Amino acid sequence: MAQRLNPAARDAAASRVTFITTGVVSLGLAGTIGLGYGIADMVKAEKAVKAQQAGQVRDTAPVPEPEPDTIPQGQVPPKQTGRQSYPGTTPGRQTPKPAPKPKPTTKPPATSSGGS
Repeated sequence: MAQRLNPAARDAAASRVTFITTGVVSLGLAGTIGLGYGIADMVKAEKAVKAQQAGQVRDTAPVPEPEPDTIPQGQVPPKQTGRQSYPGTTPGRQTPKPAPKPKPTTKPPATSSGGS
């Protein structure tokens, strides 16, 4: 059975609970941030190694660049318009229209089960 505490003991117990809860939350938050930094550093290191390897491959085997005046076969040249293109947009393309909404039906859907 729980015993009743006097006000001083109750306040001390409440402050201990608050202190422990604050410590656990702080340690959890610090651990989460530490893991995030650790993972971010690993990803940066992996990307740097891949970029370095790609740079070494590129240095040893140069890729010929196509001439700017020629267009590869099967491709259509882009239309030249007087409009300025904005980042994230493709000139000459319109956004697709949304699909029409389905019409409500009054019949129940047909099922392939035998039913009763």
